[in-house]
Amino acid sequence: MSMDAEQLEALGAAIREAGAVKVAEAAKETDAELPALTEELARRGFERSEKHFRVPLGEQLRARVAAEAAAEAALPLKGLRKRLGGVESADELSFAVEQACEAGPLARVTTSAGAALAQAEAALDEAEMAALGALAEGLRKLLARAKRGGAPLHRPEVDALFAGVGLDAGHYAPLDEAALREALLAEVDASRQLLVPVPALVRALAPAPLAATHAALEAAAAEGALELRPASSVAAVPDEDARLCPRTADGVPIHYVRRLKP
Repeated sequence: MSMDAEQLEALGAAIREAGAVKVAEAAKETDAELPALTEELARRGFERSEKHFRVPLGEQLRARVAAEAAAEAALPLKGLRKRLGGVESADELSFAVEQACEAGPLARVTTSAGAALAQAEAALDEAEMAALGALAEGLRKLLARAKRGGAPLHRPEVDALFAGVGLDAGHYAPLDEAALREALLAEVDASRQLLVPVPALVRALAPAPLAATHAALEAAAAEGALELRPASSVAAVPDEDARLCPRTADGVPIHYVRRLKP
């Protein structure tokens, strides 16, 4: 193998940064030397797929989920293949997801945005799901009675329902979507930038839930107040910013917005 230690370090750094590097680009040696290069990279914690040297998919998944968890979010399964390096097929990705979930550190969850991956401790267990079901049924009955009776609900009784599953009713107060949208537009106007980074807006509007801020962005765009600008590619946005951005249909972060004047 003709690569020296310095070249191997550089190759390893490139794989870590991008998640994967194509074998054809990484290996300047002949095919006969590829086994030795593969073995050396394996000792450094990498794996070889059909076309790539890469950070193991399970490790990539855990890192992505951990980054989302830092923002109290989950990793959407939609567009996941484009967020990982060196995935050869949808079947391979599905197998990696199943392995990561079976091993325990990750779990499939359902979010307002659809199916996602999260750290296992962030997934409700069967008892908690049953308790939430009981809460939903109790609220349904109370709301039906309130509708028939024409009077608001008794707060202590509602609080008691939430307390029964260890939740604070005040935490689930309805979000003022119109006020959030106005606050979003005010932040865009105050920035005085032609293109305003979405991550900066999300951070400025905290502690508004991430999904609510994304919904406000989409609503403002639908009203013609904002233009949503995707990044040039998934890799163009740092992970700590990408997790705060909504995504296009093919998984590319919407990284900027532009104010449209009526």
